[in-house]
Amino acid sequence: MPTETANSLKPPIRIAVSEVTVDSSGSANVSACIDKTKMTRVDAQGKDITKKKDQIRRPVSTKMVNSSNGRWLADEEKGGEADSCSV
Repeated sequence: MPTETANSLKPPIRIAVSEVTVDSSGSANVSACIDKTKMTRVDAQGKDITKKKDQIRRPVSTKMVNSSNGRWLADEEKGGEADSCSV
């Protein structure tokens, strides 16, 4: 029976919001850059197993909707090309 390995992501992860727009329907679009360039990944024993492909900056656009109880919920997220944004 195979054993499962637990990996953990270690900060820092920076998020820079560049724009928030609200449309006539009341939903919002949040544009941001997620910077994982200094993030590391460790295995269950604490050994660094970070790969260069993990350490990127990626633009994201998240559609937010206001729920019936007044809380904002992420409805849809789209990501852009790696390393095409800055914080």
